[in-house]
Formats: sequence, structure tokens, C-alpha cells
Amino acid sequence: MFHKKILIIDDSELTVKFITDILQGRDYVVVSASDGLKGLRKVAEEKPDLVLLDIVMPGMDGFEVCKILRENMANNLMPIIMLTAQENEDDKLTGLELGADDYIIKPFNPRELLSRINNTLIRIDRNRWANP
Repeated sequence: MFHKKILIIDDSELTVKFITDILQGRDYVVVSASDGLKGLRKVAEEKPDLVLLDIVMPGMDGFEVCKILRENMANNLMPIIMLTAQENEDDKLTGLELGADDYIIKPFNPRELLSRINNTLIRIDRNRWANP
């Protein structure tokens, strides 16, 4: 069976562990990076099926990571879900305008996170099959 790979880019070890526990219990392969620059390297190395991206991180923030990923055609179809404590409407709009597929505010319901990940991956897979 093929397992989808999820990359978590978040500087909170607790958040990464919590999400990892949720996803591994659903047969996802999980990799993580603790900041934006490491996250960009992991995208290149691991070729994830989806990225969960925090905004506020040391060094390069999630907005910059999202922008860089969307500028690279190799990553253009890779779904990005912003997962952040930033509740500000302007931050949400900025993330979506930079190319994020979804925006979830922490704290979040684990079932909602799983539903949004599953729905995003299903939509992306349908698009790939429909437009080979």
C-alpha cells in the first residue's frame, strides 16, 4: 500500500510530536523540519505529498517558505496547509494569496486536521488523474 508523505515545518517540538502521532496512526509517513530553511531542504530531499507549514519560525517564516515553494515549478502542485496560531485575518489572506491551499488555526481539532489533509490530497490526486 502506498503511504502519503507529510512534511511538518514547525519550530514547536510539541506540535510536531502531536501531529506526528495523529498522522502515523492513519498510515501517513511523517517527516519534519524545525525551521523554514530546513523545511525547504526537506522538500527537495523528501518530495512530500503535502506540507503543513507554521508561519512564525526563527529565520525564515512560513510566508517566505510558501512563496519560495510556489515560485519553483517542481513544487507548484504540492499542497501546502498553513497550520498556525496566527488568527489575524490579514495573515490568513496573505497565506492564501501566496499559494497555501488551506489555513488552520492552532489549537485545532485533530479530526478537522485529518479531514482537511485527506480532502486536499484527494482533490490533488483527482486533478493529477484528470490532467495527466
